[in-house]
Amino acid sequence: ENLISSVILSVTGFVFLWGINETIEQEERVNKGWFPKKDKNK
Repeated sequence: ENLISSVILSVTGFVFLWGINETIEQEERVNKGWFPKKDKNK
């Protein structure tokens, strides 16, 4: 029971950290001009 909750929390934490890292990398790609920036007013 304790092992299952530890695994679930570990996977959830990893996914959140991965998502934060990916968001930062996407901003860097847009700043480099690799991808167009989307308008927020659409």
